[in-house]
Amino acid sequence: MNRYTKIFSRLLPALMLIMTACNDDIDMPATVDGPEGEDTTISLTIQAPEMSHLESRADMTTDEANSVRSLWVGIYSYATSRSTLSDGNNSGLLLQNGQHGFTSGNKSHTRYTLTGINTKSGRSYIVAVANPDLNYGYTMDANGKLGAKSKLSDLLAQADTWDKFQSIVIEREPFQNAAVLGVPNNSPLPMSGIYVDNENLTHPDDWTKVEPYQIPLSKNGLNLKGSIHLRRPFTQVKFNVSVSEDIVSFDVESYRVYNVPTYGWLYERSQSDDLTNRIDYANAGDAMQPIVDDNTNYKPSLVYPSTNITENNGVYSFDFWMMENKRTGRADFCTDYQKREREYKNADGTNSGVYESLCPTAEPTLNNLATYVEIRGTLTYKNGNNVENPSQIPEGEGAGTLPGNVASRTVEATYKVHLGYAVGNNEGEKARDFNNYRNSIYTYNVTVRSANSIIVEAFRIGDNPELQPGAEGVVTDVTDNLFECDAHPEVFNIYLTTEEIANFSFTMRSYYNNQEILVDDKN
Repeated sequence: MNRYTKIFSRLLPALMLIMTACNDDIDMPATVDGPEGEDTTISLTIQAPEMSHLESRADMTTDEANSVRSLWVGIYSYATSRSTLSDGNNSGLLLQNGQHGFTSGNKSHTRYTLTGINTKSGRSYIVAVANPDLNYGYTMDANGKLGAKSKLSDLLAQADTWDKFQSIVIEREPFQNAAVLGVPNNSPLPMSGIYVDNENLTHPDDWTKVEPYQIPLSKNGLNLKGSIHLRRPFTQVKFNVSVSEDIVSFDVESYRVYNVPTYGWLYERSQSDDLTNRIDYANAGDAMQPIVDDNTNYKPSLVYPSTNITENNGVYSFDFWMMENKRTGRADFCTDYQKREREYKNADGTNSGVYESLCPTAEPTLNNLATYVEIRGTLTYKNGNNVENPSQIPEGEGAGTLPGNVASRTVEATYKVHLGYAVGNNEGEKARDFNNYRNSIYTYNVTVRSANSIIVEAFRIGDNPELQPGAEGVVTDVTDNLFECDAHPEVFNIYLTTEEIANFSFTMRSYYNNQEILVDDKN
């Protein structure tokens, strides 16, 4: 059947720029041996997080992003995993304004020193959490089950081991079972960080691989040279969509984000191959349910219509906030951008929703829960027959060309863009990057160069390879008049000849149960 609808290929050269708050190189010093478990007093430097602030509809105010009203500090022995810092009853120290040199307020990449911290000597993890008494979370047990929702400050007070500290989870509550994408309403945001032993205040490439620090023996309050760097658990994602010159118009009608994490770790961790324990998973939602078919911890958002999209000089922009989602593509398959959006096929040739770039077989794995954005819009061509490569239509009606001359050609296009493609030393490494890291601002500049591949594929016959994985479209050729009606009551007369009635067709887009449905005269 020579339908005008098919799933097809690569989202036009679309891309992006990642700006992380902390991305400088660091050379970690060799571990220094010393006495373990002896009483000692130290001073600690705290460095508030930097996050590039760009003007946008969903940007936070500077005050919201940088506010540190209270601070919890914890120290854990590397040898015993036990907490070596407490206020007598609770693990760690919860500091309010004026305590141990802490000053509350709005801080943007500024540093301040905490004094008189009594702890134990020896190799230790030194960590901090900002605003814990103003935010909530859970602890996860060995089976991935969450405990009762509690203030982070209460959970931290009970975290007397390193594993208990790592098991703390934060949540972004869904709205009507759909992911929330707006500015986080936590006021102020929770932040967490770990001590980095470097007096030049540079930051490690991988925050999850910072080594424990040898706390020296001191009775006089030795000032440690490094800093605890606080980082927000959220990331901001921005899209700018524009078109090339050979298209009369491209109207972005809606967008939707899929696989948005509901949960995230308070303390971030790496993507480890050793998943013996639940707390070793890079994503909290994976640890809660490792069986992908049963995992409900990643939600689609609502469909955001054009009222949530701004347009300025032909550039359509939207942005959203989410927690981190760490995923890496297959090294044996995902070698360039074109392969990122390729899906395994069902028996009838339709897309399965399982991505070859992320899963080794057609059976989905947790990797298939990488976050992606679906952008819908209408393209209208200057020339109805403007297609660069009609010879790619090998047989059947319109072989080597397109059927008939048309007055207008429109494409109801849907593009899928997986997040990532931002970090790597070469094309292959970037192509395998499906990560969305915390404390970052990602900007994706998407250029729609043409819809020729969509049009060609709509006419292709047989088992020919996809021209553009990651996009689908309905191509409409109009030989006479095109009438557009919106959702409001509207009545007018159309006079049709017998010949025109024979060629009459219609399409209608509607929404039901938060799903977009396209109905036409053939369906």
